[in-house]
Amino acid sequence: HTISEWQNDQQEGWYEGMQYHVVSKEKPRAMLIEQTLTDEESAALIDIANRSMARSEVVHAPGSSGVNTIRTSYGMLVSGRDEYHPANKKLRQHAADLVGINVANVEGTQILRYYPGQFYRSHPDYFAAGSEHRWPALRHPAHLVEPAGR
Repeated sequence: HTISEWQNDQQEGWYEGMQYHVVSKEKPRAMLIEQTLTDEESAALIDIANRSMARSEVVHAPGSSGVNTIRTSYGMLVSGRDEYHPANKKLRQHAADLVGINVANVEGTQILRYYPGQFYRSHPDYFAAGSEHRWPALRHPAHLVEPAGR
């Protein structure tokens, strides 16, 4: 069973060693899932991210993106040999298990960093007509690790 099918009426519980809390049963359904990674695994992903963080961009059209004032974060996509890091593989497998799809169909791991005062404003992304574009997202807060030099 996926977490969305499992104990559907409960507000909180455990699934595959992870504690969850239902934040909203409305669409889109939202859950807070704890203990997806250890502090050490989170720190490893932060180290990977810090090597290539850049200002986050917004997609305007196919092949066209750029920095925009509606998104002030910094981000990166885990790629290359870092895709095979054990912490990234574990996070991707959890995402696949939680929504009931094969890990091969899970999008790459995107890591974002927000400092106080930075924000993400809701905005429409560009999607080709007829495309599927709203898959579940797994967000892992890595605020447990203090940024270097701050």
